[in-house]
Amino acid sequence: MSYPLILLNCLLAMLVSVACVAETYKWTDENGRVHFSDTPPADKSESAKAVEKIEINVNQMKYDPRVQERRKKQKVLLQAIEEEDKLAFEKAEKIRMEKEQRQAECDSLKAHYKKIKYAGALYWKGEAGNDERTFLEHEERAAYEKNLQEQIKEKCS
Repeated sequence: MSYPLILLNCLLAMLVSVACVAETYKWTDENGRVHFSDTPPADKSESAKAVEKIEINVNQMKYDPRVQERRKKQKVLLQAIEEEDKLAFEKAEKIRMEKEQRQAECDSLKAHYKKIKYAGALYWKGEAGNDERTFLEHEERAAYEKNLQEQIKEKCS
């Protein structure tokens, strides 16, 4: 394509966009509903009241302060909605992680209880350098098992 032809097409496109005017019709039907359309109402009876023709110049909308203000408000609203969604997601993720952690603690307690329930004898090991074992008596073992059962009820319910 030659340069003059491209220039002519650009000028034609600009002229068409400047002359672009949208016609919108507004009317109220017999039920009191307001309708907007680009064509006038088909029903010319008395039920179609007060037909208005609204002309909107499309290019002027870009610079209309009311449109600009509405766009700013929409942008602020969208940012608020996005922030709300982000916070809700973070809250849900935190709840999920806490639930997983509680489940892991519950599983660990249940496994430990099962291990000591079937063990022959329970004992406490001495300090790091001392391998001395202190065996639990029957009452101490019962109290330890009961304590574990209470922890399981607390963590697993």
